[in-house]
Amino acid sequence: MKSLLSLSRSAFGNIDALQDELLHTCFEQHEAYTNMLNFSKFLAVGKKGSGKTAIFRMILDSKQYDTFTEGYNLNDYPWHYHNLQARIGVPDSEKYIQSWLYLQLISISKILINVDQAIPFDEASAVSVDVLRDFIVDSYGSTKPELANIFSPLKKLKLTSLSVSGSFGGLEIGPSVEVIEMKDLPTIVQDINKTLLQAVLKSLHPDHKYYICFDELDIGFEPNEDYFNQIIGLLRAARIFNLAAAEANKQISICIFLRDDIYDILRFEDKRKFTTNCVTRIEWDTDRTDNTLQSLMNKRFSTLLSDGDEHVDWNNVFDAKSINGKSTKYNYITDMTCLRPRDIIDYCNLILEFYKKRAGKGVNNYFENVDIVAARSVYSRNLLEEFDDEVHKHLPNYELYLDVIKKLGKNKFYFSEFEEIYKKYIDPTDFDAETCLINLYKFSIVGNYIIGGTRGGSQKTFKYKDARNQLDFDLPIIVHPGLVPTLGIREK
Repeated sequence: MKSLLSLSRSAFGNIDALQDELLHTCFEQHEAYTNMLNFSKFLAVGKKGSGKTAIFRMILDSKQYDTFTEGYNLNDYPWHYHNLQARIGVPDSEKYIQSWLYLQLISISKILINVDQAIPFDEASAVSVDVLRDFIVDSYGSTKPELANIFSPLKKLKLTSLSVSGSFGGLEIGPSVEVIEMKDLPTIVQDINKTLLQAVLKSLHPDHKYYICFDELDIGFEPNEDYFNQIIGLLRAARIFNLAAAEANKQISICIFLRDDIYDILRFEDKRKFTTNCVTRIEWDTDRTDNTLQSLMNKRFSTLLSDGDEHVDWNNVFDAKSINGKSTKYNYITDMTCLRPRDIIDYCNLILEFYKKRAGKGVNNYFENVDIVAARSVYSRNLLEEFDDEVHKHLPNYELYLDVIKKLGKNKFYFSEFEEIYKKYIDPTDFDAETCLINLYKFSIVGNYIIGGTRGGSQKTFKYKDARNQLDFDLPIIVHPGLVPTLGIREK
């Protein structure tokens, strides 16, 4: 095995998948990835840092002569334009379905017109792809309209090629009316989509694969009903298209990547059925998956440290001694995380950094307890920043709730203890103590401590381990171990 000292700082990877140079060579194939590739699921949900963007990037990079991909992140998407496309007279959770379906159909059409050189493949596809090309060029002036311009109020849609006619909410469309303003699209979009959908399905090559991916839907996320309804519309539009494509025996999927806390907030009809049929969860080291963070790191260790054909894994990089005589190094490290790739990559990079600081005193070619413990405080600060980024939009005053925990001064406590301190320092017009803890539990800042049970010993239960878990106020409450050092509380 090569020397650990030969590795550069942060050698084990970047916590941002878009900047992770090891992603391709060390990609750990999660079942969420294979579920999306084989068209069995199309919505991947997981915590921030769980691997959504990594899978997004790998799908986009799977392009081949018969596989076509397109990816969108909506961090600079003109939501205000899309808001103008809300349909009137339908339930709020349905008012953006057709506008998202329209956008998806335009996105697919761009691939068919500009990228897939095997199109058209027969007479019917030739007619259909001409319909798509004429509509897009006539309406947008180009075969490659930018995503941000799809709903620009300055655009006018030319309907001649679509043969759409009739009366729509007082708007008469027929041979004498060939052009409509973008503001009028919601009145006729359902009929336009029917025509576009038929043309797209006829144009798709039956032997080719297509993936249209949407990521970073949480950038700019504000917890309000308009945003929730927009996301619901995107999900339901994707389902409509994917079902139609499956019925037409075409290999195409609208793939969506969404934070699990956002998905859990959404409320729409038949959500349970939707979850069962459409959702694949990105989890690590749980009872519901065979994927582990150790396997993920093993690939990185072997890639960086193998000398020749030898295999290098966790047991070569870390010595076998337990920590505090109680826990394996792997369990100790993962206990400090939220079981996400970015967590363990960050912690291992910090361990490497502190290991290299010991180099002048002479070190073995493996990490020891002293390195793990030394990295703990820095990692804890990083983890708190992760929580800050994820939680503050949901709970603007959550730092005040953390102050209550700091004043308690310990990582394990009962509800009555928390409530006593809470009432002294928190404005009574804010949440009550019970609601506060429920909210902190939703984000795995606190969990339950269970002594005994079916597995024996003690267990820590957190929401990140199982979304179905609920806080039990009769049991001891425990602060996430990864936050203990940076909160400055003692461990009981």
